[in-house]
Amino acid sequence: MSSDNEILARLFKQQATIGKLVLDGARDPNAVAALLQSIIDTAATTPAPSAKFALLCDLGYIEVPVGYEFDTALKSFRKVNRKKFYYYNDDISDANFNNPSRVLKAGDRLRVRAFHQTAAGTTTSIERMDFLRAQSGNVFVGAQGAALVFEQKCAELPKGKWYASFDEADRLYEGADLRCRVPDVGASTVGGFRFDLGGFGSPWDRLNAFLCFCDESLSA
Repeated sequence: MSSDNEILARLFKQQATIGKLVLDGARDPNAVAALLQSIIDTAATTPAPSAKFALLCDLGYIEVPVGYEFDTALKSFRKVNRKKFYYYNDDISDANFNNPSRVLKAGDRLRVRAFHQTAAGTTTSIERMDFLRAQSGNVFVGAQGAALVFEQKCAELPKGKWYASFDEADRLYEGADLRCRVPDVGASTVGGFRFDLGGFGSPWDRLNAFLCFCDESLSA
């Protein structure tokens, strides 16, 4: 079950529980109605996803090299680059990330930009995905895309941020706790790097930037 379905199931269960509490007299219906209305009112004044994010940096283009083999790309990347990271999550593997929305192949050339959150508080994976979908030519390339960004553009990543490479929840690795995982490259303020996994259903804050991959041949 994807994280989106888990959240919806939880909401329906909570809705049924609230209804039962009101019917049983365990909760004041007026207080419940007022609380629900406050949630609706807050949503009405919440900025649209496009107003919550801004360009952090334009990294230019990455090119998928000659001889690139998708099926073993992450294994090859780990072998060459493992020691360049102060932490490397071994769950980032070809077996766990074998079904991205866009499978990279030798010769692909993608424009890469990093966006960051400018709004206060936190945002959701869905908000960030919606923002990415609105970018002309956007493609979701998963862990393999994040790996190529590190190999070709790590020196250009602004430090002190995490750079997530999103994809649809049902295409992400599902951990033992049944949470879908988002690969991200962390660039510390002192120059070290970390290759780790975030939670698709978890909130994201201003430290968590995200990568946008665009195939400009798809642009209108």
